[in-house]
Amino acid sequence: ARRRVQVAASIGIALADPETVEGGAPAMLAAADAALYRAKGSGRGRTEVFESSMSVASHTTVHRELADALERDELVVHYQPIVDLADLRVVGYEALVRWQHPHRGLLLPGAFLPLVQEAGLSVPLAQYVATAVVEFVAQTHDRTRWVSVNVSADQLGDGEFATTLLGEISRRRVAAGRIVVELTESSLVASGTRIRHELTQLSAAGVPILLDDFGTGVSPLSYLRDLPVAGVKLDMSFTSGIPDDPTAGKVARALGALARELAMVTIAEGIEHEEQARYLHRNGWRYGQGWLFGGAQPGDVSR
Repeated sequence: ARRRVQVAASIGIALADPETVEGGAPAMLAAADAALYRAKGSGRGRTEVFESSMSVASHTTVHRELADALERDELVVHYQPIVDLADLRVVGYEALVRWQHPHRGLLLPGAFLPLVQEAGLSVPLAQYVATAVVEFVAQTHDRTRWVSVNVSADQLGDGEFATTLLGEISRRRVAAGRIVVELTESSLVASGTRIRHELTQLSAAGVPILLDDFGTGVSPLSYLRDLPVAGVKLDMSFTSGIPDDPTAGKVARALGALARELAMVTIAEGIEHEEQARYLHRNGWRYGQGWLFGGAQPGDVSR
């Protein structure tokens, strides 16, 4: 039966003035989001146009709210399945953080992670996620499944993340190999000896290190040489080009061959079509994740 549904929206508008345009697309999106934040804060169903006072006020407010969110357990972890491409059996998950905002609803990382570093909350967030993931793994019935946790360079170096993660693994009596640290490649450009030491500490304790976004960024080969990397994740930009872009397919095949030559675990991200899954499996990629196999879901439905 046909039904009429009334839909309302809060709208934030950013105008392309010279100051905003200078910052490129990210600045435009941030300005529109600040205006949207004001619109929702003033009562739903409103429209607000960005003006400079919103930026400082909204960022200060969000910083305070982020700190409160960590205390109130408003930040939640969802889990996207990772499958064996040979038989499509679920072997693990990638942990992805969300913010269940009391007024703005469920926010994806792009809406708040850039502000986490500004607020000085990168390490506490990493510790928060690590604790949640170890708890999830400890309660998962299938003891062979593992979960990867995204970690960036600014969350490493002082030992706090490793101390929290290894402490939780010991406390919950979880096999260290079931927690995987997924390192964002682009964040490693300025990595120093302290970061390398922390990664080595985790690896020595049995926590595998994966290199995320493999094939993009700067000097990926040096990372494979200099860091204790156990596996790689093919950047989804290459996956999305299969099968129409021959170059994307060749790069995926070559990167897979390189990883296998180094005896590394291979995971392909962003798989949306069966043809992509078949191609990647034929060319040596062992595991895969993407919408074809399911999106990220709350932990209580993945066990």
